[in-house]
Amino acid sequence: MVSETTEMIPRAWGSSGNNVFGVLSNGNILHYSGASTVIDLSSLVATPSDREVIIQWATESEIDNAGFNIYRAELENVEYAKINTSLIPAQGSSTQGASYEFIDNDVLNRKTYYYKLEDIDLNGASTMHGPVSATPRLIYGMKK
Repeated sequence: MVSETTEMIPRAWGSSGNNVFGVLSNGNILHYSGASTVIDLSSLVATPSDREVIIQWATESEIDNAGFNIYRAELENVEYAKINTSLIPAQGSSTQGASYEFIDNDVLNRKTYYYKLEDIDLNGASTMHGPVSATPRLIYGMKK
């Protein structure tokens, strides 16, 4: 949970930058527990193919990252549905990123799909990235 105020906070303490408490002059206590995860996403692309879309992403670094989920929609500004069956485990670290790939083969050719990537930290906080889109189609000259 994130508490907001424009008032000066005369006293603050915490165990980390993502766990900070403050006491206002009226005695109310505010708590900041971190609004987003800490990954440095360097790319997110959706590449169409014949009856599939390949979602690829890369990170520069990942701090306390548990993993990722992929969400899909048939329109950009609607609710997205999770399409991976289990969390895609994190492979990066605070000093090294990683590359990932997920293949969505539950798609139809000539229909556009939109994707969002969710990263989840070890405390359950999540951040959404995207959307990116792709339209699967028969690609001549390519063999599967």
